[in-house]
Amino acid sequence: MEAPSRPQTPAPVALQRWTVLRPGSSKRPWASAAATRELLWESAARELRGRYKQNVGKGVWMLVQPIAMVLIYGFVFTQIFKATGHGLPYLSMAWAGIICWQFFQHGVQIGMFSVIFEAGTLSKVWFPRVVVPLTPGTAAFADLGLGFVVLFLVATVQGVSIGITAVALVVPVAMLAVWMFALALLLAPLAVFLRDLTSIVPLLLRLGFFASPIMYSVFEIPEQFSWLATWNPVAVAVTGVRDAVLAGVWPDWRLIGIHAVAGLVLLAATYTYFTRVEDRLVDAL
Repeated sequence: MEAPSRPQTPAPVALQRWTVLRPGSSKRPWASAAATRELLWESAARELRGRYKQNVGKGVWMLVQPIAMVLIYGFVFTQIFKATGHGLPYLSMAWAGIICWQFFQHGVQIGMFSVIFEAGTLSKVWFPRVVVPLTPGTAAFADLGLGFVVLFLVATVQGVSIGITAVALVVPVAMLAVWMFALALLLAPLAVFLRDLTSIVPLLLRLGFFASPIMYSVFEIPEQFSWLATWNPVAVAVTGVRDAVLAGVWPDWRLIGIHAVAGLVLLAATYTYFTRVEDRLVDAL
């Protein structure tokens, strides 16, 4: 007599939500856009918590470095190079440049090192690895927001009448963020394959600080280098923020639009590149 077959026990609901990878399996899990976005926000929040949890002053330290830069470089540029605000209060003008530069530099430089920093995690568990180089730039929005609050306060104290044009600052900031994320996605895997970049890129960023109108007005750029004001996305973004907040005029929409389109094209290309090489990163690390 044939023994009755054992009833099939359904898999627990929790297991049904996951893809099980077995040796030799070529099947790869893919996270939804919503899951990737949620992981990105959580990673950015974790970075902020980890950065300031041991600091007594917490978020106050977000302001210490840029304020020190304004005081030191401000003295050098105003007293030695005789830089002026060209109709704008110099302190507010310089602060607008500093917070934009800090935002861009942090997202690009820390984004470049991010995959190397997370080598241990990448080798142990699978998750959407594109989140790793995007996390530093996403976390940098918190510093940028606080910086803008200070900018509005300082500008008001210095007698700037902030008008409706101030709402337009989100456009140059968004354009700058696109370039920041695009460069982070490009440099993060390249830094794994070409370790010399970890020394070259910080040097280029230091040069970029002085080549961009951060501590001086765009009008002070010598004529032979005037192309920096139009070809440099950082310069275009900083000028756009100053126009919107401090000068009370609308930014140059055409110029910002050109850089936004170019940045989006670069972002799409670097995203494609990153997703194609991400499986090789663990072996290279």
